[in-house]
Amino acid sequence: MAKNSLVVVSIEEYPVLTLEEICHACHVPSAFIQDMIDHGIIEPRGSSIETWRFDAEHLRRVRTTVHLHHDLEVNLAGAGLVLDLLDELTRMRARLEVFEKKR
Repeated sequence: MAKNSLVVVSIEEYPVLTLEEICHACHVPSAFIQDMIDHGIIEPRGSSIETWRFDAEHLRRVRTTVHLHHDLEVNLAGAGLVLDLLDELTRMRARLEVFEKKR
């Protein structure tokens, strides 16, 4: 495969990703993923690097972090905060939707 070829990873194809696969899918080195883990942005399943597994939510958070970090120059601590706020916003919108349906 050419070094600059585009690879599209669908979570339906790979419901659980290894460290190498998530790095490949997001075009980041493993050190970036490890930094995200150190900052509490993602928490893989597994007890060691060899057994770490990542799911669709991890993939979403890594891709969003990559965008924030590379495109908007947000550091990892800031990216973690943004992701937490986006998750909270999603939860609040879901609760509001339930509330409005009951009215």
